[in-house]
Order: sequence, then C-alpha cells, then structure tokens
Amino acid sequence: MEHYKNFSLEPIVYQNELGLDCLEQWKDIPDYEGLYQVSDLGRVKSLERRVFALNKNCIYKPIIIKSFVTKRGYFEVRLCTKNTSKAKKIHRLLAESFIPNPNQKPQVNHIDANRLNNKISNLEWVNNRENSCHRVKNSHFTSKYVGVSYFKRDNKWRSSIQFNGKSIRFGMFNTEEEAYQKRVDFEKENGIVNKYL
Repeated sequence: MEHYKNFSLEPIVYQNELGLDCLEQWKDIPDYEGLYQVSDLGRVKSLERRVFALNKNCIYKPIIIKSFVTKRGYFEVRLCTKNTSKAKKIHRLLAESFIPNPNQKPQVNHIDANRLNNKISNLEWVNNRENSCHRVKNSHFTSKYVGVSYFKRDNKWRSSIQFNGKSIRFGMFNTEEEAYQKRVDFEKENGIVNKYL
C-alpha cells in the first residue's frame, strides 16, 4: 500500500534506499506547531487539541489528513488555523520540516522529476533558475523527428509546427511515429515541403 493511503496513526516501518528498516519520523509543520505534523513519508496528521467553541470545550482527536493530487500533479492537504483553511503542497511541508535550507532558497525540486515521489531523498531546495533548468531538462526529450518531443510526466509524445507565424500543437500520442505522422499529414494538407525528410 502506498504510504499516503495509510490512515492508521501507528508509525510505519519501511525500508530506506540502503535496505535498512526505518521507523516513520514526525515533525511539527512550521507555522502550525501544536496543530499538525508531517512525516518523512509525506503523511500529515492533526494533533489532539482542545478548542473552546460555542460556549463549550471541544476535543479534536488526532487523525491522518487525506491528501489529494492537484491538476498540476502535486500532493496537497488542507490545513486549518484561526478559522482559515489553506491548501499546502506536501513536498513543501516536508522540505520545510526535514531539509536544512542554509542558503534560503525559495523553491523545492523533485530530483527525479516525479511530482508524486515525496521521499526526503528526492527533494532539494533550489532557486528559480535551478528549478527552471531542471524542469526543462527533465520535462521532455527531443525525438529523431523534427517537431516531436517526449513528455516524461505524461509518458506521451507531442508534435507541433510553426505555420503562418503561429505555433500549432497536434496533441499527445503514444508513439513517436504517430506524433510525427500527424505533423506530416498537416504538411501535406497545407502544401508544406518538408526539407527534413
């Protein structure tokens, strides 16, 4: 079972990259101390607390907070404090809680370019330029065909062309050849001579 699907409050025993058994570690989330903690596996839990509301004391028991995947492909959770709810990216919470940032770099990068892999060993603090370079380097690979690129995140090939001063994208395809064929068909329909064949 993926760790984020485990809603038990019991600490998880897991194997690290060296094959050693490790016990899940929890740390307070900055700005939410005493309210929420994040684990080195990317799970987030609320802590037990008493709240005075509607003229009575309420006791909130600890629970694992359910995470969700955003449209951009990141795990997020909603954290509440002072009647305000905010969505927080889990990789950011992990970095703020577990990874030193002596150079005060503002962004957190997924080293393997997999936004769902929130292992501590896969996260690093970066500046904007470093993050942009890493994104470009890992987001797509060029093809043997002109106008075709592979997008790792989607596991698909995309084809495009510049035509009449506009960039036209033909969509995403399962194979490099399908993507290129779509471009060739467009060139034939519009009388474009492909000098790269």
